[in-house]
Amino acid sequence: MIKLVRFFLCGLLFGPILFVFWQICGAELWALPSMDPVQGILQRVTVESSRKSSWVEVSYRYEYSGQTFGGDQLTCCTSLTRNQFGNAGETRDQLKPLEGKPVTVWVDPRQPSRSVLFRSPPYAALAVMVFCLVLVLRVVISIDQATKARRPA
Repeated sequence: MIKLVRFFLCGLLFGPILFVFWQICGAELWALPSMDPVQGILQRVTVESSRKSSWVEVSYRYEYSGQTFGGDQLTCCTSLTRNQFGNAGETRDQLKPLEGKPVTVWVDPRQPSRSVLFRSPPYAALAVMVFCLVLVLRVVISIDQATKARRPA
């Protein structure tokens, strides 16, 4: 019984973590495979920094289904993976010559206001999602085993 309660409490802890992560990043990850490439214009590339890190910020415009949209995401889950591209200065130097020029923008056809410049999934976000999924599955399996052990044969 104690084991069952302990695993239930772990599920209560990691279930909400997985839910919050899905709200922040999961829908974007889910949309990646179905995103459509469209031509856009890269308007601005800058490097922002704090005491601990620096990151690249972009701004671009694109048209989809006759409507004009603006975007600012290099890739999905940027709130969790700002430094995915390594050295921000190098990334800026690679993108800076493209300012004012056409670039490929990846657009979610179900929600055209959701877009990214790079469609590759951020590995840090995937790692967090997999970690939480494994923990939740482990809790579910343990609860199942504990309830089977309590049943008389």
